Amino acid sequence: MPRKKTIQPAPLEIFHLDDGTPVEIRDETCCEIRRGSHKTDSYVQKRDHVLEKVFNDYLDARKGRVKPKTDYLSTATRFAGECELWGFGSVDGNDDSALRKKLYPDIVKQIKILESAIVEQNKK
Repeated sequence: MPRKKTIQPAPLEIFHLDDGTPVEIRDETCCEIRRGSHKTDSYVQKRDHVLEKVFNDYLDARKGRVKPKTDYLSTATRFAGECELWGFGSVDGNDDSALRKKLYPDIVKQIKILESAIVEQNKK
């Protein structure tokens, strides 16, 4: 017997581009439902919280990259240790592989993107 079709929540806003392409505006209250989305959504939320802390330590909106007292983005192990101090570690406190292998590369990538955007904005 086939599964019931998932009823998706309505987006906050829908508008169309000049070529007719629809654009949906969504937030965490009306995310699309799909397989594994609860895990993905919780990871994105965790990543955003960590990114906010790292952004405040590493980037200045006027200058770009600023080195903090402890450069915890230099290695994945230092980053995992700092995340555990912030309370983003694993439940048992022993396994930091998800912090080192998944979250660290994502945070470094986002910081580089934000840094280049700040530098580009300051050129104008």
